Amino acid sequence: MNLPIERSCVTPPEAAQTEFRQRLEAWRKLFVQCGQKPSRKRVHELRVLTQRLLAEAAYCRDNEDLDAKAARTVQRWEKQGKKLRRALSSVREADVCLEKLAGLRAAVPGGGDLHATRRCQQQIAKLECMLVGERARAAQVLSVRMRERRESLERLQGNLAARIATPIQHLGGRSTSVVGELLAALEAEFPQLEEANLHDFRKRVKQVRSLAEIAAPGDAQAHAQAAALKKMQVATGQWRDWQVLAAKADNAKSAELAELLEAKAGQALGKALGQCRRLLAKLRERGDETPARQN
Repeated sequence: MNLPIERSCVTPPEAAQTEFRQRLEAWRKLFVQCGQKPSRKRVHELRVLTQRLLAEAAYCRDNEDLDAKAARTVQRWEKQGKKLRRALSSVREADVCLEKLAGLRAAVPGGGDLHATRRCQQQIAKLECMLVGERARAAQVLSVRMRERRESLERLQGNLAARIATPIQHLGGRSTSVVGELLAALEAEFPQLEEANLHDFRKRVKQVRSLAEIAAPGDAQAHAQAAALKKMQVATGQWRDWQVLAAKADNAKSAELAELLEAKAGQALGKALGQCRRLLAKLRERGDETPARQN
């Protein structure tokens, strides 16, 4: 993958502030829509947008000199935002598992052992039925919780817009250096990438990508960095999805299906580790070249 290096033109601070307010308004509308009908698309989009706002709030908390009111607002938003993401995750997980199973059904190998193939298909159908029920229950709980918290979350969202818009403006003004610092911190935190720490790595990649995308529209290097982070997130996400689905099949006492899913997870693990290591090395190499290219 080519990561072009060009002279940076950081996101204008005023634009960063405006875009932050627009994200908050988009989040508010999506929150209302998802509370009314938590469709697959709405749940996914609300999780993604909540994650991005959480990353921005965490950056301001750690890197900006916030006044007492702003600090309390960020603290409350992080607490409530994480609760919302957990509630959304129960629905999202069922959606992803059902999508995986739908694709797997047609790909179950035939030929050799017809009885094993038939049992595997039956176990897929059984697990799908369980997941549909899980999804319906999780969506019902989510809707209730969102209705209960709507007023307080909308008030909190308004406070967030008022109290950290200026710190976000600072972030937009130095977005290029921020991304470089975050990538360096990511590598320092995970000097040896392996299965044991891959899930934690994936969560950190999400946070770094969220901030990189703030700079991406006005910065070719940040755009390339965000694209690389997205590829890492997708690859590790594929592994995680197969792993979760394999665990569900195992809990459902579906031995043949669990064995097949564990093999899928193993393949995805190897691919994710290889791709993440290569992309990290490429980002490091390009980052080392930047000062020389810019002088």
